[in-house]
Amino acid sequence: MIKFFRKIRQRLLTENKFSKYFLYAIGEIFLVVIGILIALQINNWKEEKQLSNSEHLYLESLNTEFIENLKEINKAIHSNNVIVGGFKQLLIYFNTSDIQDIKEKNISIALWDALNGYAIYAPTEGVLTEMINSGKIKILKNSKLRQQLSSYNQFQIELKFQEESIKERKMSGVLQIVIDHGSIKRIIRDINEGDEILGVSDSLLKEPFSNKKLFELRKLENEIIVIQGYSVYLTDFFYTLLKSKIEGILKSIEKELEK
Repeated sequence: MIKFFRKIRQRLLTENKFSKYFLYAIGEIFLVVIGILIALQINNWKEEKQLSNSEHLYLESLNTEFIENLKEINKAIHSNNVIVGGFKQLLIYFNTSDIQDIKEKNISIALWDALNGYAIYAPTEGVLTEMINSGKIKILKNSKLRQQLSSYNQFQIELKFQEESIKERKMSGVLQIVIDHGSIKRIIRDINEGDEILGVSDSLLKEPFSNKKLFELRKLENEIIVIQGYSVYLTDFFYTLLKSKIEGILKSIEKELEK
């Protein structure tokens, strides 16, 4: 093809047909430009196709990740509700006219619910973290979804701070008072009545010590009131809002995948 055009140019020059040569040269340049533009368009189309495929794969991965995160936030809400329920029951016992009328096992159950473990949101973060750290979050065309993901990521930092604050207050306050003035052994025995506990027969753990004396401690009641307030706020604000953010993200992802 190049030889063909070269021969035409040479023939026009030898025949002194400069006007035709000039028009031909312009036409040849035009064809070259058109060819370059077509090549660039094809290249852009390929890049857009690759980006679209990558976006779709990321959307599918994010969808899987946030379905699991929705399960995790529901678990955290359930755990925190159990803890709050335990604290509420303990406060009821503090306001009981005669604590001696309350069964020891009921007290142990309330203490166990309030003190056993912590409410923790443990999300799957691999895909979102990788996208944010690598800057690939920009691959998502939906600006609303990008904003939702960024907002979710920032809110998690605040949530973790709240969870850690509650955990620290619980360990240094309520739990420490129970350890200092109550009987953990009694709680474990009542909860696991009839079963072996840590490989030790239940009968060997029985003792007369009662946790009813804990309800004479005003400091314990004050600590429970404070930590219960923090725990209620954890669900009513942080967990509820985070769940709403996750559900919003899943809806946005679903819409993008349907396109």
